Amino acid sequence: MKELLARALAFHQAGRFAEAEQLYRQFLEHNPNDADVWGCLGIASQALGRPLEAVASYERALVLKPRQPATYANLATAQAQLGKLTDAAASLQQALALDPQRAELHSNLGVVLSQLGRLDEAAAVLREALRLRPDYAEAHNNLGLVLANQGKADEAVGHYKRALELRPDYADAAQNLEMIKKK
Repeated sequence: MKELLARALAFHQAGRFAEAEQLYRQFLEHNPNDADVWGCLGIASQALGRPLEAVASYERALVLKPRQPATYANLATAQAQLGKLTDAAASLQQALALDPQRAELHSNLGVVLSQLGRLDEAAAVLREALRLRPDYAEAHNNLGLVLANQGKADEAVGHYKRALELRPDYADAAQNLEMIKKK
């Protein structure tokens, strides 16, 4: 079984998710309570464009091992792909309850809250991401988007510019900056 899992992980790391998925499933037939492998199966399923299967795998992993912020974050991504934004927000909040210092989780939650139209909450969460990690270009860009949607163009411009200072090749931030200047 260890050899089977090692092969599955090698395929996974090489980006060969179909092969990895098949071996994960074989492994889980004999070890159905391995939460980490259920999580890996979820990642493979998601990479193969099957977010519904990914959600089921992540949920199984969390039943077996509930204190895994990365699994909640992955679950949220799959839920968002399915258009289940309220569920995605709840999963990210669970991840943050377990790992409140992770700026990426705050930023991802900010994006989902923004998509739900909860702009004030989104801005607050994104500001927390930037408090935790001031050099986080993606969070600056995401906050810029929220501020632009709130009609705070000058403040949004500042965040787009900061994102570009941090990552001069950041195409999304450059595009967002150009779009807001045209308004």
